Amino acid sequence: MQSGGGSWDKLRHGRGEPHVRRKRAGAVRLSDHAYERWKLRVAASAKQTSVAARIRRRIAAELKNGAEVNRNGALEIKVMPGVWAICYPSFMGGWEVATIIREGWDEYMEERAIYGGNGEDRLLHAIEYFENAIKESDEIIADCSDALKAEFTEQKECFVVALEAMKSMREAEQEARRTY
Repeated sequence: MQSGGGSWDKLRHGRGEPHVRRKRAGAVRLSDHAYERWKLRVAASAKQTSVAARIRRRIAAELKNGAEVNRNGALEIKVMPGVWAICYPSFMGGWEVATIIREGWDEYMEERAIYGGNGEDRLLHAIEYFENAIKESDEIIADCSDALKAEFTEQKECFVVALEAMKSMREAEQEARRTY
C-alpha cells in the first residue's frame, strides 16, 4: 500500500482529502448557577458536560456568523428556540456561562417553585440562594474585565446587603418564636 494520496489514505480518512481538524470554539465553563438554571428551565436530567458541549457548538456557530458582545461584555447565545446562554470571555481562554434564560419564563412561578412552603422555609431558601450567588459572583468577577469587575462588584455588594437583611429577619423570627 502506498501513502501520499493513495488508497491507504482514502481508507484511513474515508475520503480522498487529508484529514483537517476543525478549530474549536474554546473551552466552555458552565457555572454552578448556570447549570442549575439549565436543569430548572430546560431539562432536569441533563448532564453538565453535554450542556457545556451544546453551548460550545452554538458559540462557535454564532461567532462564525459575526456575533458580538453586548454593552455589558456578554455574548448572548441562542442555544435552542426560547433558550439563551449568557456567556463572558474567560481570561483562561474560552467562555464562562453565567446563566441560562428562557423566554417567557415567569420568574414569579420559578420563585414559588423554589421558595414555596411556609415563610421560614422561603426565607431559608432565599438565604441559601444569595449565599451561592455571592460565591459564584467571586468566580465570575475573577474572570472578567476591569469594567465588568466594577459592575459585578457593585452587584455583589447589593447581594451582601440583601443577605444580611434576610439573616436579620430570620434571627428576629426565631427570637419571636422562642419568646412565645
